[in-house]
Parts: sequence; C-alpha cells; structure tokens
Amino acid sequence: MAQDDTLTPDQIDTAHHGRPLWQKIAIGVVGFIVAIVVLAGVLLLGLNTQPGKKFLIQQIAAFQMESGMEIEVGRIEGSIYSDMVIHDLILRDPKGVFAVSPRVHVVWKPFRYVNNHISVSLLETPLVVLARSPQFNQTPTDPNAPILPDLDIDVDRMKIDKFILARPVIGQKREIAIDGVTHIADGRAILSADAIVDSGDRLQAKLDAVPSQNRLAMSGTLTAPKGGVIAAMSGLTDGMTATLDGKGTWQAWNGRIVATSPKGELANVAIAARDGNFTAKGPIRPGLVMAGTVDRLTAPQLNVDLFAGLNERRVNLKGTLRSAALSADAQGIVDLATSRFSGLRINAALLTPGAIMENVKGRDVRGSIILDGPMATPFIDYDITAKSIAFDATGIENLKASGRVVINTDRIRIPVSATATRVTGLNAAAGG
Repeated sequence: MAQDDTLTPDQIDTAHHGRPLWQKIAIGVVGFIVAIVVLAGVLLLGLNTQPGKKFLIQQIAAFQMESGMEIEVGRIEGSIYSDMVIHDLILRDPKGVFAVSPRVHVVWKPFRYVNNHISVSLLETPLVVLARSPQFNQTPTDPNAPILPDLDIDVDRMKIDKFILARPVIGQKREIAIDGVTHIADGRAILSADAIVDSGDRLQAKLDAVPSQNRLAMSGTLTAPKGGVIAAMSGLTDGMTATLDGKGTWQAWNGRIVATSPKGELANVAIAARDGNFTAKGPIRPGLVMAGTVDRLTAPQLNVDLFAGLNERRVNLKGTLRSAALSADAQGIVDLATSRFSGLRINAALLTPGAIMENVKGRDVRGSIILDGPMATPFIDYDITAKSIAFDATGIENLKASGRVVINTDRIRIPVSATATRVTGLNAAAGG
C-alpha cells in the first residue's frame, strides 16, 4: 500500500513557522551584535594598517577645532593602539603654521578613554619648533565649569629634548629642554616640570591641587645665572635664584617668594589668595642687580602692595610701589577674556630731586597714564608735570605735557601738547 504523504494542518503550521518568534528575534539580535563586533574589530584592525593610518591622517587633517587650530600628520609608524611614532607633525592656527615637530613618540592605552581615562606612559620628541605665538579664535567659556576636567589624565613622562623658541616668540632664539609628569584623577592634579634653557636658566615647579577637598600646594625654583636669558632680558647685572613655596586651600592659600643674589636678598614677598582675590606684599631690592637709575629710585628697598580681584577672567587691579625716592600706584581693569585694558590708571611721582635716567634729572616730577583698548595696541593717555626737568644742559621749568599715544601694529604715534614758563641752557640764537 502506498505511503500517504499528505501533511496535516498542524504539520503544515510547524513547517511554515519552525522556531518560536521570540527565538527568531533573539537569534537576530545576537547575530546583529556579533556582526557589529566583527565589523568594529575589522575597522579597528583596519585602522592599524597602512591604508587605515592614511585614512586616519586624512580625517585628522580635515578636522578643525572651534579655536581654529588644525593638526597635520605626515605619517604614523607602529601601532596606533599602543606604541606609535608620529612623523612630521604640524600645528596651524587661523593665520598658518605656528609649530612643527619631525618626530613624536607616544606610548599609550587609548581604550581606557572608554572609562574617561587618558593614559600616556611616554610622550617624547627630540625637537619642537615654536615659530611664533599662536593666535586662536575666541571661544565662549563657562564660568561655572569645574576647575579640573571630569577626566583622568596620566602622562607618566613627557620629554622634549629641544624646544626651540624662534626669534618672533620672545625676541631671540632659545632652546629649552623639558621633562615633566602630569596626573589628573578624581579631581586631583599633580604636576611637576623641569625646564632648562640653553643659557643655563632653569625652572623647577610642582603643583598638588584637590579643589573638591579645598587643597592647594605649589612650589618652584627659578635659577637665572649671570649672562643667562632672564638676566639679559631684565637687565640684571648679576645672577639670582628665586623660590616659591605655599600651601593652603582654594579659599585661603598662603605662600612666599624669596629671591637672592650673591649681593643679598632681592625680594621677600608674601603671596595670599582669598576666594579669587590675590595679594602680594613685601620688600624688593632690584638695585642689588640693576645699577644706575634703578638703584637710585628703589634704594634702600621698594615696598610692594598689590591686590588683584579675579572675576570671570576680569582682573580688578590695585596696588602701590613706594621707596624713598619714588611713589607709584595703579588701579583699573584688565580683561583676560578679551585681552583688553579698561581704564587702567598708573600714577608715579619723584619724591626726591635727582636723576630719573641717564642724562635726565628732575624735581617734583609727576606722571599719569591711562591704558584703554586691546593689550597689543592700546590707547595711552598721559599727563606729565615737573617743577623742573633737565636733559643734559637744557632745563625746562614748570613743564606741563599731555597727549594720547596711539599704537598700531606697524607704528607708534606720540603727539605732545606742552607748556613751560622757562627754558634754560639754550644759546642766544635760540633765545636761551
């Protein structure tokens, strides 16, 4: 008898539907996840190949930050996920190239970024050239943003064998060797740095900051030998060593700057911070290492009393400088957010008759200036009065002079409107 191949209705339904619907969905989801993981793995592995690195370099070049900074990479050698060497690194701002490095060695663990952790074991380069100071676009800032980022950052070793500052940066070409460590984790910042200039100048600094625990400690030592870059730029006739040491909290921090030279103590200034207000008080003796007029005007010491109130990157500045021969005071606003002066007034008076500078002597000389506008090109209103002032053999009595100095990027204009009751020392033909 022939077998009956006819399917029953139940058999027909099972054949059509097979597995239950939930199993089909689960299998589909698992399959999709596996496909994504495989695809991600392929992409990650693919990025670590030469074609992948070329693609990554193109993406880096196409990315532009809000500040206007752009990064260009020539090629990448090694693994982008552990130990790599970046060749021909170029940094640009809106005006063009400002820094280059031929080789940057990076040893890091990039996947820790998933846990908000930037982990760099080594950041090393034989050479960085800063051609000029960068000029970025102004970007909005949040005044209520946390002082330290919500991100763990570890740089176990940062080493720059030769950091070249080109002449446009500070007016002369210099080479600096930098060695540092950075650890920022759980709202705590521990930083240390050691920088040595080719002239022998050296800066060693340490910072330990924990804003959430209201803790702040910092210390540093600056060594400026005779003939070094700091001595040359500041006109020092001898070398000096300055130290900063301080501890406290973000609301109340106390520290002190002490500077010495072979001739004696140059400065002993107490520094204090109270809820965004900063003060500096104490004597300085610049005449020990700066001869001539500086010595005469500041001897035996110049007493410093400065106050700076910081609020949303605007500094309310007040202060006085006083010695036996000189009195000066300042008051006004310095806007760090926009790099502008706002009515910053500086007054100065010669308290004892004598030399102001080489070949210039004065009696009861007073001056006042007001700075307004951009820091790079400010307007400077000035007023000068003097009972008498002499330039070599020429003397001026009861001088009054005023005007507005206009500083442009390519020139400085100093108009003068002046009166005097008498000019001496001129020959008869000139009416003296």
